[in-house]
Amino acid sequence: MEISHVVNDRVNEMCCKKCNKQVTNNIYGETVPLNDLYTRINRSLGQLARKKQQQRPRVAISKAKAA
Repeated sequence: MEISHVVNDRVNEMCCKKCNKQVTNNIYGETVPLNDLYTRINRSLGQLARKKQQQRPRVAISKAKAA
């Protein structure tokens, strides 16, 4: 299995190199075939993850000057 798409930090879409069968992880961490339902769920999860990442404030870490 090869990861074809990273949805968020817990969910990945994978594809078999030999037979091109697509699978994904469900909410329980199990590997399930990628069908229309899971495709829509993964798309929504990806949008939420991107929105959450954009809303995080970016804090710059400044290095303290050595005295």
